[in-house]
Amino acid sequence: MKLGSRAAIGVIAALFICGSVLLFGAPAVGHEEQGLGALSVLHRINPEMPGVEVLVTHPSVPIMTIRNRSDRALLIEGLEGEPFLRIGTSVELNALSATSYQSLDPGGQRPLPPGLNADKEPRWVEVAHDAKWSWLDPRIVFGSEMTLDSTWEVRGTWGDQPITIEGGFEPLEGHGHFSTAIDISDRPNGLDIQFLFGNVPGIYVRNSTGKVLQVPGLQDEPFLRIGPRGTFANMRSPTYHFAGTQALARVPQDTDPSAKPSWKRVSSKPIWAWLELRARLPAEAQLRSVLGAERRTVLSWTTPMYLAGDLIELKGELDWIPPSLDRGAAEDDAGFNPMWGIVAVAWLGVGALAIQRRRSRARRGLEPSEVRRARA
Repeated sequence: MKLGSRAAIGVIAALFICGSVLLFGAPAVGHEEQGLGALSVLHRINPEMPGVEVLVTHPSVPIMTIRNRSDRALLIEGLEGEPFLRIGTSVELNALSATSYQSLDPGGQRPLPPGLNADKEPRWVEVAHDAKWSWLDPRIVFGSEMTLDSTWEVRGTWGDQPITIEGGFEPLEGHGHFSTAIDISDRPNGLDIQFLFGNVPGIYVRNSTGKVLQVPGLQDEPFLRIGPRGTFANMRSPTYHFAGTQALARVPQDTDPSAKPSWKRVSSKPIWAWLELRARLPAEAQLRSVLGAERRTVLSWTTPMYLAGDLIELKGELDWIPPSLDRGAAEDDAGFNPMWGIVAVAWLGVGALAIQRRRSRARRGLEPSEVRRARA
């Protein structure tokens, strides 16, 4: 029985919906239920691919995520060496590859459709309109016959160039992780600034000083004004559209950081939270081959704000803590732990959920402590 194009699209669409729930909706506490025996980590990408980001995260099972910003299509091979995934200007799955269906069904709950053939010409089905994709790859899962010395690799081609993504495993206790140290310059009473930890961290501000707090964007353009009349966002700021809005959306074409600001009130309260991309560690800096075996600072960043013209700075340093350090020292470091991993379909992480909740509170005129008092 052959798998027709329409049937292939239907099966992949159904699996994509199920896989999205299983892969992206599962809480981090599900590690023990999934039998995760070790942490899957990236070692190196050979050769380097400028414009391509590769991550391994752990919402409940190890997930591989690739974002391709380059001008070449990236093709990933399946378990039998067949074309399985193609990421160019969009994302396509090969409907004749068993890996396409296995990658969307982490529990193995659905039988494979008939008519699959890894040796045939690929039958590509578009599954996303942009160039990023997350999937469960059985090759990066720590199996019962593996040890912590085991390694894994995923092969493919970038344009015409063969590439290999290599990784291995680290113990759940004492694995490598990142630690963030935060320093906020002196600020007046009534100005609450909080750093929200996550793979893409966030910042929460509550300004009750009676003065206007101005926050510049990533290109130093006017981004936010938070003050007595509420929170205003510059609709021409690219930073607002991909880091400051409540919903993820494409950046409008009329954004221009050099243009005169177009202010819109987004909350009647002086409370807002946003993703702080200055504090996000680039994907290429997370390769174990780059990080090394010594503790070191891998990212330093500063977020400037101006309260009635007075500069206030939020500074941070992100340190790499290698697995060679003893477990006790690692546990004493508060910061981002890869076991909290995100799903990079949205590339947000723990900070995004906190931001969404806090924005909701802002619209109701409540901040976290007031919520707790209301419930008491």
